[in-house]
Amino acid sequence: MRATGGNAGHAWVAALAAAFGPFAWQAIAAEAGGAPAVVLAAEGTPAAGGAAVRLQPAESCVYVTELHCSGCAKKLTRKIYALPGVAKVRADVKANAAVATPQAGKRLAAKDLWSAAKAAGFEPVRLVGPDGVYTVDDATGEMTKTAARPGASPRG
Repeated sequence: MRATGGNAGHAWVAALAAAFGPFAWQAIAAEAGGAPAVVLAAEGTPAAGGAAVRLQPAESCVYVTELHCSGCAKKLTRKIYALPGVAKVRADVKANAAVATPQAGKRLAAKDLWSAAKAAGFEPVRLVGPDGVYTVDDATGEMTKTAARPGASPRG
């Protein structure tokens, strides 16, 4: 499954990437009649090639290397769905990503999602969730927080 913002949405995200560099893949887009969703796509990311993944505020998306086919997607989604508190998982083969939706009132731990991807035989490269953005630390090879959640506003 793949959620996209149409041609105008892709152009908007591409313009952000061009203006702010390869990691400007984060943007907030309002869905008609719905809550804001995070759009993830740009050059140099696992979502490159025009694929976009939309996230609702409580959802988390883990990007992996080489999600080739629906069989790979099933393998990844099964591992993630087995985690406590997961209500739904959808995969996007073109974006090399899986999106996990938590059960009402639950929060999914980024570390658990990262570990589930590894347990499924995939190498996670990026995770975006309510707690922030995580990538692989080049020095240690471990998951490390690199940014706050796209579009998060500071609360004071």
